[in-house]
Amino acid sequence: MLPLKSFSKNRAATQVHRSDRQAGFTLLELLIAMALMATIITTLFALFSNVLDASQHARKRMVYDQAGRTVLSIVEDDLRYMLPDMKTDGLQFDATLESEGFAERNLLGFATTSSLAFHANDHVRTLQYVTYILKEQDNDLYTLIRTEHSNPTVTGDFTDLKYPLLEDIIKCSFEYYDSEYNEFIKDWGVEKNTLPTAIRVNLVLGNKDEKYQYKLTVPLPQEENK
Repeated sequence: MLPLKSFSKNRAATQVHRSDRQAGFTLLELLIAMALMATIITTLFALFSNVLDASQHARKRMVYDQAGRTVLSIVEDDLRYMLPDMKTDGLQFDATLESEGFAERNLLGFATTSSLAFHANDHVRTLQYVTYILKEQDNDLYTLIRTEHSNPTVTGDFTDLKYPLLEDIIKCSFEYYDSEYNEFIKDWGVEKNTLPTAIRVNLVLGNKDEKYQYKLTVPLPQEENK
């Protein structure tokens, strides 16, 4: 058995030794902790970035969807209330319009009782000639313009109403259903003496990396056989 005095010294020395070991972290422990923290922060940042990108993509898609559906709704109303006429001057269906300039391309023209002009009485429908024009922008995209000429059968100086329906369009085209060949064709030339059975609208929005395509097929009213 150790003397009491010797036992106390040994115990005190042991306690001091343990206290020195618990005073802080070693350099290796600090490096490991920093590495783990950096990994966690990097993972959280990547996750947040992915969530943010997905949110922006969904918001952009929603904006394009709303714009595309609005334009297609306007075109649908124009075509559904179209006056089926292939012969009368000022009223005839014309898918072979000549362009007014190099930067503009006329797509389609026809008479319709659908209008974007304000009318005090919504139940009264007037007749106007509508033309769809594709105008080139500076960034290789296009603007779709709807021109509305009121009172097409009346001689007089009437102001055309021009509505830029949508900008930043990659492509906008009309295709015409030929019932004789049971297919859609790109051109409805002057040799045609009857209306197409239906018209399909092709609309592509976005950019070269993200394209959003919208299509709509509208049956046309047909001229009555006399």
